[in-house]
Amino acid sequence: MRWPPPTLAQPSPWRVARERQPRVILLDILMPGMDGVEMSRRLRADPATAHIPIIAMSATPQWLPALPVNDRLTKPFKLGLLLAKVRYWVRTTSGRRIHWRDARERSYAFDRTTGRVVASCIHGVGTRWWVVLRDSTVTHGPFDTREQARSQAETYLLA
Repeated sequence: MRWPPPTLAQPSPWRVARERQPRVILLDILMPGMDGVEMSRRLRADPATAHIPIIAMSATPQWLPALPVNDRLTKPFKLGLLLAKVRYWVRTTSGRRIHWRDARERSYAFDRTTGRVVASCIHGVGTRWWVVLRDSTVTHGPFDTREQARSQAETYLLA
């Protein structure tokens, strides 16, 4: 873990989340500048960060139920409760090592641990999809849908 963690006081916090792909985001609701409500909406709207679990924290519990977050804590809370929630969400999402980003007729698989592109799904001639693994000279396919190609790519990558 990098210390200190990024905060909203720093420029482009959602850019930091996109680039670093944290395992969990702790989000305070009432903050100067962009509040946690707007930040949680932006994180959920962005395909690159939508999968990251968000734990919202607030001393005003009436705001918490309507937020697009995975979990909520009302302040004050015990540190043990926060650690338990973080541990739960890290374990729950640890199987999601690969995340996908779409760019027109291609999909790119990123390894969350390295941040590198490890595969791509390419829309080929006609309506067929092909898988290209970064560390392999073999092309896999054809597949009828992008989802089938992604699923097969993950099978190869996580084997």
